[in-house]
Parts: sequence; structure tokens; C-alpha cells
Amino acid sequence: TDSTARVLGGGVSLRYEGRVLPVYETVTNDIFTAGWTEGCAQETLLRDAGLDIGSLRVTLKRLVDEARPFAAVDKRARAAVALEEALKEEQAAEDEVFDQFAECIGSLLRAFHSAILPALEPLLAEYVAPMLAPGKSPEERRIAICVFDDVMEHASDGGASLKYLDGFVGPVLAGCTDADCDVRQASVYGVGVMAQQLGPNFTKHVPGALQALARVIQAPDAKDEDNINATENAISSLGKLCEFQRGAIPGPESVLPQWLSFLPLLEDKVEARLVHDQLVRMLEAGDPHLLGPNQEHLGKVVHVFATVMPTAAAGGEKTQLCTPECAAKMKGLLMQMQTNLPPDALARAWGGLNAEQQLALQAAMA
Repeated sequence: TDSTARVLGGGVSLRYEGRVLPVYETVTNDIFTAGWTEGCAQETLLRDAGLDIGSLRVTLKRLVDEARPFAAVDKRARAAVALEEALKEEQAAEDEVFDQFAECIGSLLRAFHSAILPALEPLLAEYVAPMLAPGKSPEERRIAICVFDDVMEHASDGGASLKYLDGFVGPVLAGCTDADCDVRQASVYGVGVMAQQLGPNFTKHVPGALQALARVIQAPDAKDEDNINATENAISSLGKLCEFQRGAIPGPESVLPQWLSFLPLLEDKVEARLVHDQLVRMLEAGDPHLLGPNQEHLGKVVHVFATVMPTAAAGGEKTQLCTPECAAKMKGLLMQMQTNLPPDALARAWGGLNAEQQLALQAAMA
């Protein structure tokens, strides 16, 4: 006989429809007993089991009557699960189509910039913009945000993308704290793109952008595996606000060192190379807020350099935290610091490195 676990594992409705009910319908059909004679093998078998055909039919009917409602409930539950799986598969197929659609739009924008926008506007209005709504699925919102990220990044020449700013900035700032990590990553990336590309048109949104990015970066689980890419993209976008929206940042003398404290980036190698190149660019320009008035942040800069410079000679972009060109500029900056900065400041900065970092930096400087 079947164990309970085996029966339930096979499905109550499946056992009912596949075994119990067919047995009952067979045994209660007159054709089942056609040709029986007194003392025939069938009667002998039932008698030896302590049964007769009448009691067997009664017992089977009771079993069928008792099992029927449970089988119906199980069947509905299985149908609901099957429907849910089918809907998930359908949604995944739709998301794949939209992903490809978004990639096509991105390719067109990268190739033709704002010149292609008039041709894309009907698609953006009819299909993409509605997917920014809060009630849409995370995948739909992510795809829509990615598309408008591309619009802002590649089609802002001549102010062509500004018509979408008011409709995009709200969803993207809200998306920075979305429960879905992919929506968060696309959103914080969009903040950086707008900060870089839209100039003074984005100025009034800078305070809200700073708050949104801070919530991502300072979240207790910011460095968890599922969240780290969104976090590092948020750090990258904070750097873009510092570089391109400096005048709208309250207290930049404290925000810039805070951004520096989040470096180096280690996980998202693409963003890491961009951010470390940005750091070099800002240092080369003599940024007044990075090192501090008394070079109190020099140690952090040296620590970042010591971490990322050795990776420039590593095996390709999958491991590089900075490009060879960026590493060469870092070397040049360190040599300038040795010439221009007080020896005690350099000694303190160097002393903040552990032995392994000191050796790595010496090798990179060679």
C-alpha cells in the first residue's frame, strides 16, 4: 500500500482521478461481475480477503464520496500553481522582448544621439513611459528606467532630452530605494547621468538626489552580494554630483571627503575604472575639497592608489580597477606630491598603509 507521503506527494487529485475513481467505476459496473458463477475464482479471492462484492462496492463508494472534496481542493490548488507558473513564464518572455527592445533603442541612441529622438518619441510615449508607473513589475520599471537612462546619456545634446526630465526624475529618485536591487542600480545610475549631462537644468533636483543616494550607500545591507552593484553605482553617481553639480551641493567641503571615504570601488569593475579615473581627474585639476586644507585626506588618496594601481597590470578588464593610463597618472600625482607636499604629511599617509600595500605601491611606482 502507498504511504501517506507518497500519496500526497503524487497529488491527492491525481491519485483520486487515476486510481480511486477508476477502481470504483469498474467494480460498480455490472460488466465487472458478468459471467461470475458460485465458487468462481473472483468470489474465492474476495472471500479469502474477508470481503464480498456488495461490501466492497459500499466501501469504495464511501471512499469516493469522502475523497471527492479533498481531490477538488487539491485540483484547484494545482491549477492555481500551474497558472502562476504559466504567468511567470509569460512575464519572463515579455521581459525578454522588452529587454531586446530597450537594447535596440540604446544602440540607436548611442549611434545617432538626439537626431533619432523624433523617430523614437511615439515608442517612448506609448510603451516605455507607462512602465515607469509604481504599479508596474520591477522588470518593467527597470527596463523603462534603463531606456530613459540612455536617452539622458546619449541624446542630451542641444537640450533634446529635457522634455523627459520632469516625467523621469520622480520615478528615478523613487527607484533609488526600490525593494528590487536591479531597479535601484538602474535608478542610481540615472541620477549620475542626469547630473553629468543636464547641467543647471538638474540643479534643483540635487538635494533630493543626494538624499536618495545616501540612503542607498548607507543602508545596513549596502555591501551584501545582491546590493553591492547598486551601492557602487550610487557612489559613482555621488562623484558625478560632486564634479558636475558642485555649486548646488550644500557643504561640498564635507561631501567630497565623504565620497572619497567610500573609495576604492572593488566589485563593479566598469564603474571602478570610471570612478578612479574621475578621482585622478579631480586631483589633477587641484580640487580644493578633496585633500582638505591641511592634506588630512591625503592618506585616503594614497590608500586608494595603493589598492587599485597594482590591478592595472592584471589580466584584463575583468580584474582591473583602473586602466594602465590611469595608473600612470596616479604615479605622476604621487611623484608630484613627493615634491610639493610637506614630508610629514607624506610620512603620515604612507604610514597608514599596511606592509602589503606599501610593497604593492612600491612595485607600481617602479
